[in-house]
Amino acid sequence: MTRNWAICIGINDYYNLQPLQYAVQDAIAVRDFFLTTVKFEQVFYFADDSPPIQTPRGEMRSLPTYANLMHFFQKRFEKPFLEAGDNFWFFFAGHGELHGGHDYLMPIDVAPGNIAGTALRVSDVTTYLRNCGADNTILLLDACRSQGRRQGTGLGTEEQQGMVTIYSCSPREASYEIEALGHGSFTHALLEGLTLQGENNCATVERLNLHLRYQVPSLNARYGKPKQTPYTAVEPLAKNYLILLPEQATVQDVLTLKLEAHEAESNDQLDLAKQLWIRVLGASRADLQAITALERIALKRVRELSSPKPTPSAVGQRSQERASTPVVEFEVATL
Repeated sequence: MTRNWAICIGINDYYNLQPLQYAVQDAIAVRDFFLTTVKFEQVFYFADDSPPIQTPRGEMRSLPTYANLMHFFQKRFEKPFLEAGDNFWFFFAGHGELHGGHDYLMPIDVAPGNIAGTALRVSDVTTYLRNCGADNTILLLDACRSQGRRQGTGLGTEEQQGMVTIYSCSPREASYEIEALGHGSFTHALLEGLTLQGENNCATVERLNLHLRYQVPSLNARYGKPKQTPYTAVEPLAKNYLILLPEQATVQDVLTLKLEAHEAESNDQLDLAKQLWIRVLGASRADLQAITALERIALKRVRELSSPKPTPSAVGQRSQERASTPVVEFEVATL
């Protein structure tokens, strides 16, 4: 069974930046959806007034300062606690900025004159998240907010390898909060999409992306806000068909995932094929085709390990033998 863990961060009252209105409300709504609606196993919540986080080592402070967040990442992600087939979700609502060619998320105490030393570099965050052991990590970044809007400063220019990253707006756009909704338009549309049922649900990365790209601009237009277009960066591309919420997946979702798994295996991308087949099992338990495929991949791995690899000396000897073989030349006659 797929296990889901998450981090939700929301910051309104920045010490040194313009405060925001609904970032904390967005983080609360996403946290509650994860815990109550889809029954995530664990959600770590950081916000302006969040309670301490309970860990096996005792309480940890949850005020989203740079020091507290880095301490949490270093301690919680020391060693894996999830495994293949599991998901780790990371939601951030607050200020974000492109600085020195890198994407940064702003903690509550960021120093604007020292972003590199006091903000969270997204690539560093993903390095920690990879240590969790899950083979699928989803970043939900509503991090382009400034002065009542969520200002776009190029966030999203860095590709996060092996991740599904969903940005609230495209580079050079802004992300907006809507007073009538009590949320940012991105988070409102995100939660709406994740709760859809039936054939039009957003159980896969692909359909969630399509929903956001349609719904967020529509919301902004309805409430008199400028254009805002979320976009999704997926690496590798096969993750586009991953099933995020197995309970909502359709038969067609599973069939599409099987086709991607078959293609990966036929291209000798065994790690990717294994991941996709495990995802099939997560959505369609006891699927005989998936079980057989995983056994087949395991056998291929054993054969790879047991096959003797040619040593450099053997390769050199064969090269010398080929070089010493006499070459017989023939004349070709044209009749």
